[in-house]
Amino acid sequence: MPPSYAQVAVGRYYRDLVERHACAGLKCSSIEPTRSRGSGRGGDFMDAVLRDRQEIERLRRRIGAGSALVVRRIRPSKRGSRTSIPDQRLVDMVCVEDRSLSDVLKAHGWSVSGETSQTLAKALEAALERMNDR
Repeated sequence: MPPSYAQVAVGRYYRDLVERHACAGLKCSSIEPTRSRGSGRGGDFMDAVLRDRQEIERLRRRIGAGSALVVRRIRPSKRGSRTSIPDQRLVDMVCVEDRSLSDVLKAHGWSVSGETSQTLAKALEAALERMNDR
């Protein structure tokens, strides 16, 4: 089942916040034009950056510290390079890095099968739903 409109919207909102916050340091390159048309309040830009950071932290707390797929207690020689996939990493890879679920599975050493893909999709939907709870 595809993600709901609300889940897609919160994923895009999260992506936009993270990208805007990551690019906040680039604002200095356009400082000259803003001086001439500034509002007289020098803290407006920093206030916006801090608000974005607080909103990102709030959304990340909602995602939680759980894992979408967990490697059970198996000897390293038998499990290979497979590692657990934290919910936060799953959301970041899909929403911010624009990676597919197959890419997430491969990056963590999991085989791309119907069962693991379906489990990962459900975990992503659950994380997005937690982010969307108001």
